[in-house]
Amino acid sequence: MNSTAKIADMFSGITKVYDALNDIMTFGLTRIWRMYASQAVLKGKKDDFIVLDLAIGTGYMTGRMLKDSKGSIKVVGCDVTRAMLLSASKNLGNGVPLVLGDGKFLPFRDGSFNSVVSAFSLRSFIEEGHEKLLFEIKRTLKEGGSIVLVDTGKPQGNFMKAFFYVYMKIIKQLGGLYDKKSYDWLANSIWTLDPNDFRRAMIRAGYESEVFSLPFGVPYLFVGRKN
Repeated sequence: MNSTAKIADMFSGITKVYDALNDIMTFGLTRIWRMYASQAVLKGKKDDFIVLDLAIGTGYMTGRMLKDSKGSIKVVGCDVTRAMLLSASKNLGNGVPLVLGDGKFLPFRDGSFNSVVSAFSLRSFIEEGHEKLLFEIKRTLKEGGSIVLVDTGKPQGNFMKAFFYVYMKIIKQLGGLYDKKSYDWLANSIWTLDPNDFRRAMIRAGYESEVFSLPFGVPYLFVGRKN
């Protein structure tokens, strides 16, 4: 089974509890982290603004952007997991086109979007490397378009590393009550995303890029612009 199939299979098994467990495990902070991402996307909003929500999941990120923009943008959702797309469809209704697709081989024409956003999906691409993903996103962006990515990653500093080592053990125990294999992966994968390495990958892919640390120490907001 290739990495894409593994990720699709894993998220299919936790779709029903994904949002609820995220809220419990982060004390509701995922809502705030997505708010920061939404603000970064809408900062460059113009007429006929089209956004791709990559790895849309249950649709929470899209719902946040539509609320913040008062429905003045168009969003297209893409995900590799059918179960997540079905959940997004129920949550968002018929106003958001949803497409089954892999971030490394996006089924969209060159220059289709003003912005591409993705929340909590970067660790899913670790196995095959991020640069292919970043180049593929760049292909689908219009000139000057933005890329906004938010995810949890490797803690910085000895105190935060020690704290999250213990905290991730708790996450494994809690998530393991529902699906041990999936939540073991989710907890372990936080150590695989280094924010500085990822920013350098963005620069190599041809983006002007910035990285911001969000509340709680391990969420990072990556914001880039297509040169």
